[in-house]
Amino acid sequence: MHPAMTLAPLPIELAVVGAFLASPHPDAIEVTILERRFTGAGLYTTFTVNASLRPRAAGEKGPLRGPEIASPDIENGAGSLLWPGDDGVHTLEVFTYTHPLPEALSSFELTP
Repeated sequence: MHPAMTLAPLPIELAVVGAFLASPHPDAIEVTILERRFTGAGLYTTFTVNASLRPRAAGEKGPLRGPEIASPDIENGAGSLLWPGDDGVHTLEVFTYTHPLPEALSSFELTP
C-alpha cells in the first residue's frame, strides 16, 4: 500500500478558502487538500478546513458565490464558487472567464 500523497495548498486556494470562512484568521487556517484537478479554464479542489464556513444567506441554494480574482496573468479575471459538504469535505471551484488559469498563479487580488 502506498502512502497518500499530500498536496500543499496553493496561494490562490488559501486566499479564496479564507474568503468563505465565518471568521477568517489567515495565520490559524489549516487547509488540507484532498484532491486538485486543473481543467484548463480553472480548477476544482476538494479540501477540509479547521474553521467554520460563513453561514448561507436566507434562501441561498447551491454553491456559495465567492470573490472575483484579478491578476495580470488572467486577462479577463476569474470567479470562484464553493460547494459545501455536510460532512466537512468541500469543493472549491475557480474558473476564468476567457483564458486558461495558470497552474502557478502567484500574483492576484480578490474582490467581493
